[in-house]
Amino acid sequence: MELQETVLAGGSYYHGLRDRLTFASMAELNEARNTEQFWDEGTHSILDMMTFSDPDGRDESAVLRLLRDDEVRVSFGHDQPTGADFERFIAGDWMVNRWEGRATVLYRAGNPDSLAFWGISGD
Repeated sequence: MELQETVLAGGSYYHGLRDRLTFASMAELNEARNTEQFWDEGTHSILDMMTFSDPDGRDESAVLRLLRDDEVRVSFGHDQPTGADFERFIAGDWMVNRWEGRATVLYRAGNPDSLAFWGISGD
């Protein structure tokens, strides 16, 4: 996943107490994900997501799931949320379980423009 590689290379994630969650490569990160120590803290970033799921997928730990159409309408009030809609949404009360993530497409002038994601990982 390109975004994870960018975050990892830039070091823009939580490195844990005493920098014990510092990784030189995706391979090191993947190896660490197999340990309880990793899941005790996590990186508080997209690095804590191990896979993506389509809208009809199950909500599971370390999975970033795209919102279903009905969830988009309930969360944003319409089918094509914009960046401004997302800013209002994320500032409010939203719920996901720890170690789960969500994502949705954001629109500009009626066209898909970007992907927004959010979730809870780490403490």
